[in-house]
Amino acid sequence: MPFEVCSASEADLENLSLLVFNAFAQNPIHRVIYPYGATNDIIAWNIEGDRRGMREDKNAHYMCVRDTDTRTIVSYALWYEYLHGDEQSNESMEAIDCPPDTNSDAFCRLDPIGTVKRKSIMGRRPYMYLADIATAPPARRQGAASLLLKWGIDRADASGIPCYLQGSPEGASLYQKHGFVAVDQVVIDLRPWKSPVGQVVNLAMLRPIGNPEMRSR
Repeated sequence: MPFEVCSASEADLENLSLLVFNAFAQNPIHRVIYPYGATNDIIAWNIEGDRRGMREDKNAHYMCVRDTDTRTIVSYALWYEYLHGDEQSNESMEAIDCPPDTNSDAFCRLDPIGTVKRKSIMGRRPYMYLADIATAPPARRQGAASLLLKWGIDRADASGIPCYLQGSPEGASLYQKHGFVAVDQVVIDLRPWKSPVGQVVNLAMLRPIGNPEMRSR
């Protein structure tokens, strides 16, 4: 497939939301929080939240990879570019608006965990944050996710700031190829909701400023 990286538009939001649900259909955290899958109400809730993000959040970059033959979106990433630091780092967490058709208890208890960990590591320094990345299953291992990673990394290097993400151990090898190193763990305990996996241990990963290994490639 021939690919191109481009900014997503509001017209793409439904497709992006469905892509994410398909990509994470077997993810144990996703299955606990969204036991009913991609219902109409949850997709509509996601679209409205992302529409506000596109319009109001100057730090947010909704990026996608399209198949240039079909114009289909095959991969998506949400990068935040905190050039002046994360302005919310030292402020208290706002009340969480739990979406419809979810396990609201799981959502409200699990959703803040990653944010707390990120802010404890990154503080108020400037950085690029990869908040979300997903690839449609048929397009995996064809370089689409790498294009989205490179887009954010190139912006970070141009600004002289590090990159941060949280990912599964299964995805770690891809992130490591792009200069990320694990700096901590993010432990997600799913036992209160009888998940057969018990706990999920994701990785907090940091790509230092202008990673020299990546510059030499």
